[in-house]
Amino acid sequence: MADGVHLKVDSKKDKKTRTYRITCGNNPIPMYTVEINKKSKPHGKVIKNSVPFNGHPPPPPPMQIQPPPYGFPPPPHFNQSYNQPHPQPYSQTYNQPYNQPYNHPYHPPPQPQNQSYFQSFNNYQPPPGQIVGTVTFHELSSKIDVSINGFDTSMKRPDPLASGRKFQTRNMGKLQWKEDGLFSSKQKLVDEKRNVIAKYDKDNEEIIILLPPSQIDQHLDMIAVTGIGIIEAERKSDSDGDAVESIFDVIGG
Repeated sequence: MADGVHLKVDSKKDKKTRTYRITCGNNPIPMYTVEINKKSKPHGKVIKNSVPFNGHPPPPPPMQIQPPPYGFPPPPHFNQSYNQPHPQPYSQTYNQPYNQPYNHPYHPPPQPQNQSYFQSFNNYQPPPGQIVGTVTFHELSSKIDVSINGFDTSMKRPDPLASGRKFQTRNMGKLQWKEDGLFSSKQKLVDEKRNVIAKYDKDNEEIIILLPPSQIDQHLDMIAVTGIGIIEAERKSDSDGDAVESIFDVIGG
């Protein structure tokens, strides 16, 4: 199995809409959700949910320490992060309330126990996602129009017999999704120097990102949007091919 970041791609059909979910690792919360409906324009909207690509939800908000009684200064690091130890009790030698003995130590009130990370992970609900891309297919050609964070481009075959689709990107030059070998069901995303940026493994239903970790966040949306475009186009091509074969089977008896 290839190295890199593995993104699982699941899909389901509901009436006239096909929904894709892209997840990372063991996190069931989708990083991306895509709804494909050929009756709408654009045909697909790619929604990015607020989940980092490493598969962990954001930490819970910091716990607030209650302020001390009147006459006591706040403890060090007031409003500190929830996972930092509380300050040790300390003695205050001035500005004592009239009903407190001199040099009486002040103890901050006990704080409720934090949920474990596992509990906070399972209870985490991401806020509504944002649309980072769209996909539009053409009935009379293999061209796919995509928009990636406001950058519009078209994925087109360089010639009618070519299997791949080339497209211009905002900051990576011209890229191409193409078959990963003759008669292969896998696709790979390559640049003009033939460096492999990502792959799509149809059998395992996953996109494998092969970029250095420092570059993944910058190009993740582009890979997800164009990858879904290729996956849906290939699925439709296979479906149309099966339909044609069925027609010939009926005609041939």
